[in-house]
Amino acid sequence: MPNRMAPAGRDAGNVSPSAARARPRGVTPVTDAERERMRQLHARGMSCEQIAAELGRAKGTVSKQCKKLGLSFDRAQTQAATGAKTADAKARRAEAVRLMMDDWHRIRERAWSQYTMVVGTGEGAETVYLDLPPAGDLRAFYGSMSGCIKDQIAIEKHDVDAAALNDVDAWLAWMSGGDG
Repeated sequence: MPNRMAPAGRDAGNVSPSAARARPRGVTPVTDAERERMRQLHARGMSCEQIAAELGRAKGTVSKQCKKLGLSFDRAQTQAATGAKTADAKARRAEAVRLMMDDWHRIRERAWSQYTMVVGTGEGAETVYLDLPPAGDLRAFYGSMSGCIKDQIAIEKHDVDAAALNDVDAWLAWMSGGDG
């Protein structure tokens, strides 16, 4: 009688010979241990995508296995998690804008303050004090300041547009008889 070896890797001992033959090469079946881990991660409130990343599996594989296990991913829970991530991202953008505006003020102060230059002369280096920076440096300062303002406007526009879209979604749900 031929010696049948158990498949190697994570599926050792969990797959029938017919299932092993039917599976494409390189595809590893889900083990009982992975299914148990899926249950645990689902119980912690992780999304299908998060579980897939944790296990190093495709999202579709995790979705099918969870369905077989009677586990579902509540859309309300997903929406709440997405809302929290969105709020966190908005807070980080607001902090970035605040820091950018602090930088803008520092750059502006420097543009309008006494400027120290060290210039080389025939007798060595000499420190020169100017009332304002040279025109090229002023142009660079104002270019930086302009970049800060443009970035601030883009970030604020993004957040306003997102809020407006949420209002539109709520109105559409209400108009269509939903609970928006």
